[in-house]
Amino acid sequence: MRHIRLPLAILVLVAATSRQTAAQTVTKVDTDSARASITSCYGGRGLDWEASIDSPQLADHFRLRASVGQGRWVDGFESSPPAGTAPTVARLAADVIFVALSHVPPQGTGPRAWPVLRPYGGVGISVYLPRGVDMIPQRGVRIIAGMEGSGDRWTIGPEVQIDLPRTNTISRPHHGDDLLFTGRIGIAVRRRF
Repeated sequence: MRHIRLPLAILVLVAATSRQTAAQTVTKVDTDSARASITSCYGGRGLDWEASIDSPQLADHFRLRASVGQGRWVDGFESSPPAGTAPTVARLAADVIFVALSHVPPQGTGPRAWPVLRPYGGVGISVYLPRGVDMIPQRGVRIIAGMEGSGDRWTIGPEVQIDLPRTNTISRPHHGDDLLFTGRIGIAVRRRF
Protein backbone atom coordinates (compact mmCIF):
# COMPACT_ATOMS: atom_id res chain seq x y z
CA MET A 1 0.00 0.00 0.00
CA ARG A 2 2.88 2.34 0.73
CA HIS A 3 4.22 1.81 -2.77
CA ILE A 4 0.95 3.13 -4.25
CA ARG A 5 0.63 6.12 -1.89
CA LEU A 6 3.99 7.66 -2.78
CA PRO A 7 3.40 7.86 -6.60
CA LEU A 8 -0.16 8.99 -5.98
CA ALA A 9 1.02 11.77 -3.62
CA ILE A 10 3.61 12.92 -6.21
CA LEU A 11 0.96 12.96 -8.96
CA VAL A 12 -1.45 15.00 -6.77
CA LEU A 13 1.34 17.42 -5.81
CA VAL A 14 2.40 17.96 -9.43
CA ALA A 15 -1.20 18.47 -10.53
CA ALA A 16 -1.92 20.94 -7.73
CA THR A 17 1.16 23.08 -8.34
CA SER A 18 1.10 23.17 -12.12
CA ARG A 19 -0.40 26.22 -13.79
CA GLN A 20 -3.16 25.94 -16.30
CA THR A 21 -1.89 26.36 -19.80
CA ALA A 22 -4.05 27.90 -22.46
CA ALA A 23 -4.36 26.11 -25.74
CA GLN A 24 -2.56 27.89 -28.53
CA THR A 25 -4.40 28.42 -31.77
CA VAL A 26 -2.46 28.61 -34.99
CA THR A 27 -4.22 30.73 -37.59
CA LYS A 28 -3.22 30.54 -41.21
CA VAL A 29 -3.82 33.82 -43.04
CA ASP A 30 -4.60 33.59 -46.73
CA THR A 31 -2.59 36.46 -48.24
CA ASP A 32 -4.41 36.05 -51.56
CA SER A 33 -7.90 36.51 -50.09
CA ALA A 34 -10.34 39.34 -50.76
CA ARG A 35 -9.89 42.55 -48.81
CA ALA A 36 -11.53 45.86 -47.99
CA SER A 37 -9.69 49.18 -47.82
CA ILE A 38 -9.97 52.85 -47.01
CA THR A 39 -7.68 55.42 -48.61
CA SER A 40 -7.13 58.99 -47.52
CA CYS A 41 -5.49 61.23 -50.15
CA TYR A 42 -4.56 64.82 -50.82
CA GLY A 43 -4.91 66.25 -54.30
CA GLY A 44 -4.20 69.96 -53.97
CA ARG A 45 -7.76 71.09 -53.20
CA GLY A 46 -8.26 69.31 -49.89
CA LEU A 47 -8.63 65.84 -48.44
CA ASP A 48 -10.09 63.05 -50.52
CA TRP A 49 -11.36 59.64 -49.39
CA GLU A 50 -12.03 56.34 -51.09
CA ALA A 51 -13.44 52.98 -49.96
CA SER A 52 -12.80 49.88 -52.05
CA ILE A 53 -13.15 46.11 -52.22
CA ASP A 54 -10.45 43.93 -53.82
CA SER A 55 -11.16 40.49 -55.24
CA PRO A 56 -9.07 37.48 -54.25
CA GLN A 57 -5.76 37.44 -56.10
CA LEU A 58 -6.12 35.90 -59.57
CA ALA A 59 -3.31 33.99 -61.33
CA ASP A 60 -0.85 35.06 -58.58
CA HIS A 61 -0.57 38.61 -59.96
CA PHE A 62 -3.96 40.30 -60.52
CA ARG A 63 -6.81 41.69 -58.45
CA LEU A 64 -10.07 43.38 -59.47
CA ARG A 65 -11.03 46.46 -57.45
CA ALA A 66 -14.33 48.32 -57.15
CA SER A 67 -14.26 51.68 -55.37
CA VAL A 68 -16.31 54.71 -54.44
CA GLY A 69 -14.78 58.01 -53.38
CA GLN A 70 -15.25 61.73 -53.06
CA GLY A 71 -13.04 64.81 -53.11
CA ARG A 72 -12.54 68.38 -54.30
CA TRP A 73 -11.58 68.77 -57.94
CA VAL A 74 -9.98 71.32 -60.22
CA ASP A 75 -12.49 72.17 -62.96
CA GLY A 76 -11.89 73.34 -66.49
CA PHE A 77 -13.76 76.65 -66.56
CA GLU A 78 -12.14 79.06 -68.98
CA SER A 79 -11.89 81.80 -66.38
CA SER A 80 -10.07 80.60 -63.31
CA PRO A 81 -12.58 80.11 -60.46
CA PRO A 82 -11.97 81.85 -57.14
CA ALA A 83 -10.28 79.82 -54.41
CA GLY A 84 -12.65 77.44 -52.63
CA THR A 85 -15.05 77.01 -55.57
CA ALA A 86 -13.60 73.75 -56.90
CA PRO A 87 -16.49 71.29 -57.22
CA THR A 88 -16.92 68.29 -54.97
CA VAL A 89 -16.89 65.21 -57.18
CA ALA A 90 -18.04 61.71 -56.28
CA ARG A 91 -16.48 58.90 -58.29
CA LEU A 92 -17.20 55.26 -58.99
CA ALA A 93 -14.37 53.15 -60.40
CA ALA A 94 -13.44 49.63 -61.48
CA ASP A 95 -9.75 48.74 -61.78
CA VAL A 96 -7.47 45.85 -62.67
CA ILE A 97 -4.50 45.79 -60.27
CA PHE A 98 -1.20 44.08 -61.14
CA VAL A 99 0.83 42.94 -58.11
CA ALA A 100 4.46 43.11 -59.22
CA LEU A 101 5.97 40.78 -56.61
CA SER A 102 4.24 37.61 -55.61
CA HIS A 103 6.79 35.04 -54.49
CA VAL A 104 5.62 31.56 -55.37
CA PRO A 105 8.20 28.92 -54.48
CA PRO A 106 8.69 25.86 -56.70
CA GLN A 107 6.12 23.16 -56.03
CA GLY A 108 6.86 21.12 -52.92
CA THR A 109 9.47 23.50 -51.46
CA GLY A 110 7.32 25.03 -48.73
CA PRO A 111 4.88 27.85 -48.11
CA ARG A 112 4.79 31.12 -50.02
CA ALA A 113 7.43 33.62 -48.89
CA TRP A 114 5.54 36.92 -48.62
CA PRO A 115 7.68 39.99 -49.31
CA VAL A 116 7.73 42.80 -46.77
CA LEU A 117 6.99 45.50 -49.39
CA ARG A 118 5.05 44.79 -52.57
CA PRO A 119 4.67 47.33 -55.40
CA TYR A 120 1.50 47.32 -57.48
CA GLY A 121 -0.06 49.28 -60.31
CA GLY A 122 -3.34 49.33 -62.12
CA VAL A 123 -5.60 50.89 -64.68
CA GLY A 124 -9.36 51.23 -64.77
CA ILE A 125 -12.43 53.18 -65.77
CA SER A 126 -14.33 55.76 -63.71
CA VAL A 127 -17.51 57.78 -63.63
CA TYR A 128 -17.24 61.28 -62.12
CA LEU A 129 -20.34 62.89 -60.61
CA PRO A 130 -19.89 66.62 -59.84
CA ARG A 131 -22.03 67.80 -56.91
CA GLY A 132 -23.34 71.27 -56.20
CA VAL A 133 -22.38 72.71 -59.62
CA ASP A 134 -24.00 72.81 -63.03
CA MET A 135 -21.85 70.10 -64.62
CA ILE A 136 -22.88 66.79 -66.14
CA PRO A 137 -21.30 63.45 -65.16
CA GLN A 138 -18.19 62.42 -67.06
CA ARG A 139 -16.36 59.18 -67.75
CA GLY A 140 -12.65 58.67 -67.69
CA VAL A 141 -9.58 56.53 -67.20
CA ARG A 142 -7.77 56.08 -63.94
CA ILE A 143 -4.22 54.98 -63.15
CA ILE A 144 -3.06 53.67 -59.76
CA ALA A 145 0.42 52.96 -58.40
CA GLY A 146 1.44 52.09 -54.89
CA MET A 147 3.43 50.01 -52.47
CA GLU A 148 2.14 48.12 -49.45
CA GLY A 149 3.71 46.61 -46.39
CA SER A 150 2.09 43.42 -45.20
CA GLY A 151 1.18 42.46 -41.65
CA ASP A 152 -0.91 39.61 -40.28
CA ARG A 153 -4.29 40.60 -41.74
CA TRP A 154 -3.53 44.26 -42.49
CA THR A 155 -1.55 46.05 -45.20
CA ILE A 156 -0.64 49.72 -45.30
CA GLY A 157 1.25 51.86 -47.76
CA PRO A 158 1.38 54.91 -50.02
CA GLU A 159 -0.78 55.11 -53.13
CA VAL A 160 -0.87 57.53 -56.08
CA GLN A 161 -4.06 57.94 -58.12
CA ILE A 162 -4.40 59.82 -61.41
CA ASP A 163 -7.84 60.47 -62.92
CA LEU A 164 -8.13 61.44 -66.60
CA PRO A 165 -11.70 62.54 -67.38
CA ARG A 166 -12.64 62.32 -71.05
CA THR A 167 -13.84 65.52 -72.68
CA ASN A 168 -16.61 65.26 -75.24
CA THR A 169 -17.18 68.59 -77.00
CA ILE A 170 -19.50 67.10 -79.64
CA SER A 171 -22.35 66.29 -77.25
CA ARG A 172 -21.84 69.39 -75.08
CA PRO A 173 -22.16 72.92 -76.42
CA HIS A 174 -20.26 74.38 -73.44
CA HIS A 175 -16.83 72.82 -73.78
CA GLY A 176 -15.38 74.74 -70.82
CA ASP A 177 -17.31 72.81 -68.16
CA ASP A 178 -15.16 69.68 -68.15
CA LEU A 179 -13.12 68.36 -65.27
CA LEU A 180 -9.35 68.52 -65.70
CA PHE A 181 -7.09 65.57 -64.98
CA THR A 182 -6.14 65.32 -61.33
CA GLY A 183 -3.64 63.43 -59.22
CA ARG A 184 -3.72 62.44 -55.57
CA ILE A 185 -1.25 60.90 -53.16
CA GLY A 186 -2.28 59.22 -49.94
CA ILE A 187 -2.17 56.29 -47.56
CA ALA A 188 -4.19 53.10 -48.11
CA VAL A 189 -5.08 50.75 -45.24
CA ARG A 190 -6.44 47.32 -46.17
CA ARG A 191 -7.74 44.33 -44.23
CA ARG A 192 -8.04 40.80 -45.53
CA PHE A 193 -11.21 38.85 -44.80
